[in-house]
Amino acid sequence: MKLEIKAIIKGDFVLDKPVKAMFPPCECVIYEEKGTYYISIFKKIVDYRNYIPRYYTDSGNTISGFTVTKVEIYEDMINLLQYIESMGAFNFGIHSISWDEPQIIWIPQADEERGIMPILSHQKKYRRDSSSKILKDSNLMNLSIYREGLNGVYIPFTYYRQGRILFDLRQYYFAYINFFMMLEYCFANGKFKKDTMLREFTSCHILRQSIESTLKMIKEDTNKTHFEWLKQECENRHKEVDVEGILYVLVEFRGLLSHATKLSEKYLFHSNELFSLALIISCICFYVCGHLQIGNCLFGKQKEEYLFGTGR
Repeated sequence: MKLEIKAIIKGDFVLDKPVKAMFPPCECVIYEEKGTYYISIFKKIVDYRNYIPRYYTDSGNTISGFTVTKVEIYEDMINLLQYIESMGAFNFGIHSISWDEPQIIWIPQADEERGIMPILSHQKKYRRDSSSKILKDSNLMNLSIYREGLNGVYIPFTYYRQGRILFDLRQYYFAYINFFMMLEYCFANGKFKKDTMLREFTSCHILRQSIESTLKMIKEDTNKTHFEWLKQECENRHKEVDVEGILYVLVEFRGLLSHATKLSEKYLFHSNELFSLALIISCICFYVCGHLQIGNCLFGKQKEEYLFGTGR
């Protein structure tokens, strides 16, 4: 039995014929199909019966469905796609390979391999939020009216925008870096060392408010996944699940992910492990953006009290 992993490939290159190479024990082919470029990795599987899709029913015959191909049999093929994407970006202009949404195809090569699977092909797909807002004259006019007050905060909003783009692309590693840069730009006052940065962060009124709002939201969510993740990270560092504890976790991960080391390497192609972290900081930044936008449209004492707290 042969296994094929197929993914879309994009880049600054053209093909006049399929391009092939061996990456033992795998074979790689880049080709065009109906106007789209694809890359396929092929590998022969001897003990295929342990990994192929199967049809199942429960004991009461009330639930039925398919089990898909076990990931461990093609994990090395995904790693190969990641390698080609990274090295090909420099060597022949690859922009991306959709290795996170591969099509998995089983190819029978002998009579006894035929008809033993309920499906020969399946694909992992992520749900994308396609909702769009209706843009009105008032939206653009508000940016014009409040431009003087908001002109000084468009830089942190730029970090937020880039973080959202990367988050929506499920690139949680680099999304986190951009979100943290927004907080750093707004509240670190040029301090980069861990202890001094934490002091600056904990003294910021709207940052504390934003963290409290985020904490309340994830605690009240019916899906406790993100709160449980945060609770565990705080416990690992002997911190309470409060503003100080959350800031400590954020700064710790900043130190880990902003440096290219063996410790951060494992997250580069497995950034799904950072999903909760990226979601939590994205919510914090969202609240910060709201506070900055409101506060910078106020004037005098009202502005000071909103942005810095009554006691400042």
